[in-house]
Formats: sequence, structure tokens, C-alpha cells
Amino acid sequence: MPFNLFDKDRGLATVASKHTIDSSCLAAHKTLEMQKSWVHSDKIPFMDINVFDRFMPGGVFEQGISYITFNCMALHTCSRGSVHVGSADPVASPVIDLQVLDNDVDMGILVEAVKLMRKLAQTDPLKSLIDGENFPGPAVQTDEQIKAFVRQAVGMTYHPIATVGMLPKEDGGCGQQPEGLRN
Repeated sequence: MPFNLFDKDRGLATVASKHTIDSSCLAAHKTLEMQKSWVHSDKIPFMDINVFDRFMPGGVFEQGISYITFNCMALHTCSRGSVHVGSADPVASPVIDLQVLDNDVDMGILVEAVKLMRKLAQTDPLKSLIDGENFPGPAVQTDEQIKAFVRQAVGMTYHPIATVGMLPKEDGGCGQQPEGLRN
């Protein structure tokens, strides 16, 4: 879902347009600049909402009750994590810092997602099928309460395809863009 569909007052787009990162990686800066332009497009999705006919991701739930789960994925996140060698030991695990939710843009997208998923659940015909909300629950209403829920509930999803930025070499990537993709 593009920004303009969930950020009606454009407040979050303004925050995204001013976002900066602390990185010496040229590819990270180029990617962020592309993302900043995308927040003004009605064609680039930043949020993906999925609905499942069961309790997800699992855990404690009451037997004999039907559940519906709304799940949101923030796309094109502004978070920039890192992976570093943490030891001279060649079999030691790397030090990974995902820096998830370290900025107002990503958190803002997920807060708006919770609000939108609630709105969807209160719209017919779904409304007639839903008896109540389990998570985050009806007591969670303010943006600060929703942020606390998001921090507790956030997970990661990924579709691994590559480990190198797909940008031209001069922009910090691994190769040349095909002719049709150049600006």
C-alpha cells in the first residue's frame, strides 16, 4: 500500500523525507534517497497487509474458537542494521544488529498499520464475523500504547535473494544497471 493511502495528512511522508542515516556506506545513502522519493509516489507500496484464517503466529489460544489474524509487513524500511566480525575465531557467530524500529518512519508505518487493520476489522462483511480483538486488545488505543505493542510484537520476514546492493558500482553496488533502469 502506497504512503498516500495510509498517511492522509502527509505527516509521516514529511518525516520520511527528512530521515537521515549514520552510515559510511554509499549504497545505503543511495537507497535511502530513492525511498525518500517513493513516499510521494502512489505506485510504490510501503505496507503489505495479509489476513489469515487462523491464530498466528501460534502460541496460546482457546481451542474451539475460530480466529482471524491481520499481519502487516513494512516494506522499504529505513532501518539500517549491520553485520560485523566479532571474534578472530573463524567459527564464531557474527555480531548482528538489526536496528529494527530505530527510527520514526518505520514505527510510524506500523502504528498506522495497526489502525488500518482495526478499521478493516470493523468494516462489513468482516465486522459481522469478528467477536472481538485479542492482540493488541481494546485497551491499547493511543499511539504510544500501539508503539509499545509493536516493539513487543515485531518480527522479521525476508525473501533472501542477494547479499550485495544491486546498484551501479559508482553508487556502491556490485554492478551495472540494465540500460532500461537507468535514470
